[in-house]
Amino acid sequence: MTARSRLVEDLNADSVDLVEISMLIGEAFNLDLPSDEVAGWQIVADITRSIADGYRRSPVEFPN
Repeated sequence: MTARSRLVEDLNADSVDLVEISMLIGEAFNLDLPSDEVAGWQIVADITRSIADGYRRSPVEFPN
């Protein structure tokens, strides 16, 4: 798998898989990924971009 791997064609992901992936990412990274953004995922790099964008939208707060 590479950043350019296609989710459907190369990795055989379907729409249910993408929803599950987005939920797992949301839990793991404490992010709320917009459904329209998830629907636009085509390659692995789109997922990593969504994670980065999610942190830009809601910066991480570190404990004191």
